[in-house]
Amino acid sequence: MLLSLRVIHFTSVYPRFHGDVHGWFIEELCRQLAELGCEVHVLCPHDGSSPLVEESHGVMVHRFTYLLSRRGNKLTYRAGMKDNVSLAASGVAAILAAAQLPSYLRAAASSLRKLIRKLTPDLVNAHWTVPQGLISALEHPNTVITEHGLEFKGRVLGVSLAPLAKVAFQRARVVVVNSRYMREQVKKLTSTPVVTIRMGVKPPRVEPRGSEPVVLACGFLIPRKGFHHLVAAFSIVKRELKDAQLVIVGEGPMMESLRSLARRLGVEGAVHLVGKLTWRQLWSEYLRCAVFAHPALEEGLGLVIAEAMSAGKPVVAYDSGGPRDLIVDGVTGFLVPPGDILGLADRIRVLLEDPRLAREMGARGRELIQRRMSFKLIARMYVRVYRAVLAHVGCRQLPQPVRL
Repeated sequence: MLLSLRVIHFTSVYPRFHGDVHGWFIEELCRQLAELGCEVHVLCPHDGSSPLVEESHGVMVHRFTYLLSRRGNKLTYRAGMKDNVSLAASGVAAILAAAQLPSYLRAAASSLRKLIRKLTPDLVNAHWTVPQGLISALEHPNTVITEHGLEFKGRVLGVSLAPLAKVAFQRARVVVVNSRYMREQVKKLTSTPVVTIRMGVKPPRVEPRGSEPVVLACGFLIPRKGFHHLVAAFSIVKRELKDAQLVIVGEGPMMESLRSLARRLGVEGAVHLVGKLTWRQLWSEYLRCAVFAHPALEEGLGLVIAEAMSAGKPVVAYDSGGPRDLIVDGVTGFLVPPGDILGLADRIRVLLEDPRLAREMGARGRELIQRRMSFKLIARMYVRVYRAVLAHVGCRQLPQPVRL
């Protein structure tokens, strides 16, 4: 299927080595686009551990430096850029991240401008609106912005990102989001066509196996992800289910406060904060657990939910926006009103006490994800968007939201 499309994907994260979890979904999308015949280039920041230019699975990766020391990066590859900068009060690394922002912006804009001049691409697909989407929209007339989360609603160093996002959205040809909730939020800021395409999931080629009485959660450890709610809910579950364990994967500024909370609630021996894992290690945890929990207080989609479902696990999540696009309440898991810690505990307990119900819900969720969130399908939907942009057609001919 030869498409003769030359596309630059501009992103703040992209895998630096085999098994790196940062931006793995962007890498897989680019691979699938290359298999469809697109000429795909990726522009991303360098962090000192990868070649500046390399070819990987049919995709040309170009990395730009923005620091004198290639190993001094504190702005990207930890959490999202907004979170890295916004948490400046939490430590030296975050303060350094904020200090690196001007250098990043200059280097990113200059590098994209040079790559556009060299390649003359048909379009640029920017991942995340601020700053990549804004820079791209100022540099190339055919810009597609893919917004993966709700960072554009936040603040950095006291400055609201919404006005910058509004400019980027208005100058873009199309904005791609990953849930109906995200679409509603973006439509508040722009009249530009907004298309819903969920990001895909690529689980290992293994079948779900028997589980242990483990509740799993993962994400960046910040307040809006709600892990303090989960620890509190788990302490309630633990009163009745003595063998239950909670594993939280991820790093962030709340690590110590979560440990302190577990100690105060008397469950420190059963709450395991394991830090950041490789892709294979994370999938091992997905396969081992009985229940996946996602207590985010507001969420654009929650790709980890889809990953857990693809591993055949039921999910208990706050009904905080995007998760309702993935979880069919009472069928593939449970949705709980945000902030309802007792409800969160009750639904987790129900699934731990009834392994048969958990397996049935997990199997239904896995089938839905396999059918609706394969990267081959998603890459084809992106190609339809690209063709529509280049043909200057209206939003009606673009892919529309697909309900699970």
